[in-house]
Amino acid sequence: MRKKLTVCLLALALCLPLVAPALAADTTYNYAVEGGNLKFNPTTGTIVDCSPNVYSADIPSKIYDVPVTTIGKYAFESCTKLASVTIPSSVTTIENGAFRYCRALKSIVIPSSVTKLGNETGVFSTCTALESVTIPGSLKRLSFAAFYGCTNLKTVTIGNGVEEIGKSAFNGCKSLESITLPDSVKSIEQYAFQSCENLTTATIGSGVKNIDNSAFASTKKLESLYFRGNAPSATSKMVTHFADGFKVYYPDTATGWTAPTWNGYITKSYSLTPKPDPSLVTAVPTASTVYVNGTQVAFDAYNIAGNNYFKLRDLAFILSGSEAQFEVGWNAAANSIQLTTRKPYTPVGGEMSAGSKINQIGKPTKSALYLNGIKVSFTAYNINGNNYFKLRDIGQAINFSVEWDGARRCITIDTSLPYRPE
Repeated sequence: MRKKLTVCLLALALCLPLVAPALAADTTYNYAVEGGNLKFNPTTGTIVDCSPNVYSADIPSKIYDVPVTTIGKYAFESCTKLASVTIPSSVTTIENGAFRYCRALKSIVIPSSVTKLGNETGVFSTCTALESVTIPGSLKRLSFAAFYGCTNLKTVTIGNGVEEIGKSAFNGCKSLESITLPDSVKSIEQYAFQSCENLTTATIGSGVKNIDNSAFASTKKLESLYFRGNAPSATSKMVTHFADGFKVYYPDTATGWTAPTWNGYITKSYSLTPKPDPSLVTAVPTASTVYVNGTQVAFDAYNIAGNNYFKLRDLAFILSGSEAQFEVGWNAAANSIQLTTRKPYTPVGGEMSAGSKINQIGKPTKSALYLNGIKVSFTAYNINGNNYFKLRDIGQAINFSVEWDGARRCITIDTSLPYRPE
């Protein structure tokens, strides 16, 4: 009888939820992740540390039934093997240096619940493998040195709502080729994009009032600065260091991007009568509803000259597992994209991230494209570091149906039907 009672009590214990007992303020518990443990303080809801061999951390929204609200100071600093991390929507604060020196981390999506990054040491500084980051509009200020020294960072998506790009936020991000700041940004602080050696184009939203001295210093390849709104007033602080012949553009509804009238608020080394780059296009967020096999899907897509352009990896992600699935490969050495039909897609992170919902500048994609090993030529544009392809071109190449319903203003993708020309 005693043996049966013991077994019953053990079974009951296993069925009970894991709840932390009454704790002292400094008590921490371990939470198992791949490669080791996270240390969690349930009193404060903070991840305070992790094992140095952790290589993947899917942080839950609750530990011991306590919401995880904070990634603490230097919590992952010692995790040099950390290749992936998921931050739950329960987190509101990421403190100083939380992911500093995570040299294996390749991508990061900061959830829209986060409203504060630490402002003393770079939260993601020296994450040298980091290639892409998504920053939500809930984060009003991108803090000091947030991505300092992220030498491999190529794609930065900044949500509308961010108001300040802090001092040295992207200093030393030498792989960054273009940056688009939303209309919400009011201030770009000193050294924000210093030493972004491969930055060629920067597009500034209409809300900017201040660009500090040396915000774009040592950006040797930066040729053009585009303002999406009206020229800042003559009283705006717009002092910075660029090379002679630097071009400044403002949008003109009749002719597109044009040089501004000289107002005396930028040094005289600037070129005032350049011709806009004819290869650049204005990309307008697609207003049409999109259905894939009968289900509504929210894509980050753009309309360019009357045609809809979709992010290639987003399409591959959504169509994976269907009759029209295809794999997307990238060869950095050859600067080429490889599409392979009938293969499931391998996610790389950042797929189906929300767009900025504001007009962007697109430039022709320079990468070569191969379909099942054969070189093909499609019209494509690079917007904020991502390649966008004409939907009908991909539909024809992969062979799935693309239809437009003008009355309902919707686009229908059906993978069970073959492509049919317009």
